[in-house]
Amino acid sequence: MTDARSTGTDSSSLELAPFPLPADVLNPNTRQNTPYLKIAARAGFNWAAYSNDRYLDNTALDVGQTSGEQDVYSHVSGFGFGGGGELEYPVNTGFSVVGSIEFVRAEFGREGTVRQEFESADGNAGVGLAQHEWSASISYLKFGAAAKLAFPSFYLLAGLTADRVLTSRITRTRAFDDPTHTFPGTGLSSIDEDAPMVDPSGLHFAIRTGFGLVYPIAEGLSFSPELTLDFGTGAINKSPESDLDIYSVSAVLRYELR
Repeated sequence: MTDARSTGTDSSSLELAPFPLPADVLNPNTRQNTPYLKIAARAGFNWAAYSNDRYLDNTALDVGQTSGEQDVYSHVSGFGFGGGGELEYPVNTGFSVVGSIEFVRAEFGREGTVRQEFESADGNAGVGLAQHEWSASISYLKFGAAAKLAFPSFYLLAGLTADRVLTSRITRTRAFDDPTHTFPGTGLSSIDEDAPMVDPSGLHFAIRTGFGLVYPIAEGLSFSPELTLDFGTGAINKSPESDLDIYSVSAVLRYELR
């Protein structure tokens, strides 16, 4: 028969290890951020979500006998791409400041049916069905500044971006189902448009949040799949409610300057 004295232990020393609490993830000792300046190259694709209560040239929708434009023009989305670089300055074991510059191309559009006024060959007027199809593309030079909170295998981002418009384009086709119907004052049953966006905003601001995973490749070199969400805070052109949010998935190759 044994007791605490024969085994060299004291019952008062038999204590359980503390259970890790959720707050422990905020302990700097659990984070992983080296003291070296870091540079990164990034590339990926994005999903742009556009919303508005007017058309892009600030023309009101569903006016008079016209209906269905809200469904076609007010909420649209599409895929684009982007790439660029960033510079990361570490502040302490878990916190860095990140500056980035990227080229981003956002694309979005939609098609649908609109009921609108027409003129017939005999001069009569009425309301008929027309098919609308449109798309828009905007290329930005995006400048970003974010705070980065680093953990052993992932990181979190929060900051701001400012998008400088480089190019823009809008294409639209409208055609009546009945070819004998024409758009009032034009004599045309089908109209094609292709032009730059009307009065694009010089800078489009957004709030950025995101996170990434960290996969070491070699000493000082790591790879991160990263998701960022840029929530637009200003109109993209003269239409006052033209909001644009951009959701990006990027591959980031990061190198430490030792």
